[in-house]
Amino acid sequence: MSKVLLIGAGGVGTRLAAEVAALAGVSELVLAGRSEARLATAQRSCQAQVPGARVRGLPLDVGVVERTAEVLAAESPDVVVMCASLRSAWDLLGRSDEQATAITRAGLAVRLPYMVTLPLALMRAVKESGITAPVANLCFPDVTGPVLATQGLAPTVGLGNVGMLLLRAAEAAGLDPRRDLIRVVGHHAQMFTAAQGIRPPAGEDTPRTYLGDPPRRADDLPYRPAARQPGSDFDALTVAASTPVIEALLPDAAPLRWSVPAPEGLPGGYPVRLQGSTVTMDLPDDITVEEAVALNSTWARGDGIQEILPDGTVHMTERAREAVAEVDRGLGEPLRIEDLPERVALLDHYLHPESNDSDAPHSSIEG
Repeated sequence: MSKVLLIGAGGVGTRLAAEVAALAGVSELVLAGRSEARLATAQRSCQAQVPGARVRGLPLDVGVVERTAEVLAAESPDVVVMCASLRSAWDLLGRSDEQATAITRAGLAVRLPYMVTLPLALMRAVKESGITAPVANLCFPDVTGPVLATQGLAPTVGLGNVGMLLLRAAEAAGLDPRRDLIRVVGHHAQMFTAAQGIRPPAGEDTPRTYLGDPPRRADDLPYRPAARQPGSDFDALTVAASTPVIEALLPDAAPLRWSVPAPEGLPGGYPVRLQGSTVTMDLPDDITVEEAVALNSTWARGDGIQEILPDGTVHMTERAREAVAEVDRGLGEPLRIEDLPERVALLDHYLHPESNDSDAPHSSIEG
């Protein structure tokens, strides 16, 4: 029986916590986050949905590396699940003001500082603590994973995204994704439209979807089920795609063939074999790892990512830079690891002026 530490008790974190607490291999779920009120709500929700589950709240600002390292060493979890970001991915949903519209149009890359700051702090704490537990990251993993990999701090796997494409393909084909072999190579940028049933324009590449072995291409499948709506409807699919991965990371878990974002820090998503902390690539014979990485690096442009340099600097696409130019050209400039606090403050200046104070980079942590 295993202990899981889940960081981030926001909307998707709370949903995921209940599913993790219900897993047969989990003896204790520790919920960590800055807001004690949210922790208490998430804990009550878990215990109401899973009577008898052992769920404990732990106040923690994961952005404080030294304290987080102490907690990791003391708790010694078997799996760490990262669901906390400085701002939710749905933070701008429904906003129509000029700044929010421009930044949304640029793609999620411009808001990368919100998504990567806390996973970076967590992975620094993991290294400092010396724990060897696998880390599953839900925060924009297709991009944060490869950025962290340049620092030698890649989480074990990401969650959601390409796994969501896998579930939609299974639904369209009437297959059981745990029993029937479905393998998907795809990126978050494609998931966002595919989950809404929006097919790309003619000539644009779709995720590579493979059924069975020998594999049969069926790239249209993720677009065929009923459209999901951004927000809580997406979150439900995210949780469904993430729970089997977390279960497979537990010690002595049964092996799982699934598709996950950023295995060992690769950009985008890939089919893998999971068992405990072991993750191995599971690509069909017609595509190499190098080809799959090249595809995902190209698809990342749909999120506004032109290139991630070996030192972790992220270059935005021309489209992303043009989208934010009328707000502030600085938002589209190359993003260096050391510039994260400054860029978070700049984003908050335009998107959340009410939080522009001395601790603006930590003004709101979402799960």
